[in-house]
Amino acid sequence: MKILRRFTKLRNACARFIGIKKQYTINGVTILLDYGHKLPAYQADLPYYDRFLPKLVESFRPGGCVIDVGANVGDTLAGMIGGNSRLKYISVEANSYFFSQLQNNVALIKRSFPEAEIEIEKSIIGADVQNVSMVSTSSTASVVNGGDLRSVKLSSVLERFQAVETVRLIKSDVDGFDFDVIKSVGEVLAHTPLLFFECQYTDKTQYEGFHDTFEMLRDNGYTHYAVFDNLGQFLCMTQDLTVIEGLLAYIAIQNFSDAKRTIFYWDILAFNYKDKPLVDGVLEAYWSN
Repeated sequence: MKILRRFTKLRNACARFIGIKKQYTINGVTILLDYGHKLPAYQADLPYYDRFLPKLVESFRPGGCVIDVGANVGDTLAGMIGGNSRLKYISVEANSYFFSQLQNNVALIKRSFPEAEIEIEKSIIGADVQNVSMVSTSSTASVVNGGDLRSVKLSSVLERFQAVETVRLIKSDVDGFDFDVIKSVGEVLAHTPLLFFECQYTDKTQYEGFHDTFEMLRDNGYTHYAVFDNLGQFLCMTQDLTVIEGLLAYIAIQNFSDAKRTIFYWDILAFNYKDKPLVDGVLEAYWSN
């Protein structure tokens, strides 16, 4: 078994080095992935992994805008296009290698869905992130301290693409700095677009950043929070920030002490009460599959 794993790892590394890709279909949309990209294995074993957003956007009216921060190679974008191709999508990826794959996959998607309006942006999104660099694996990239890269506020990206008034959903998956992405949305939060973001933290500064983020969201009209575990399974919905604080603390105990690991992070959908009927309907359809 160990020999097989080593062979598979070597094969994947060689395929990536010479640029061989494999086709993968998500929600009826085909993209190209590196051999070794973990998404196919995850979705084969985990029926809810990265499945919620394609279901959510099905309910959006044409003309709305979806922002995908941390787009990687366009896998989440492909799933959402399969759910609703009549929206405007802005996909943002900071890592140079994944951005090049994103470009290729967007071109591939547009051949199958010519009506889809897709813009791409190569930037690190955030309010305060600076002097950082990018590190990556075969499937994901992360920001680390040390380097000469600086973040761009998401509010400026929305203004440049004329999406301030039409943004319906902002998704963020940037491995530990999602709180800073949300902070950079600025006054656009007053429109209370749906926010779907990863709550993953590896140090106490990030942990405190998420704690502050939920207070900021409350002050900007966000009243409800749907919580998912890192496998994509819906856990609960709450209006009570003490519940959120308890969930954040639950992961923190595992991250910062010797507590047994059960869950790695939460995904959170934050929204205003006006969107509760929509979210309730989506969750019912999602969880009944």
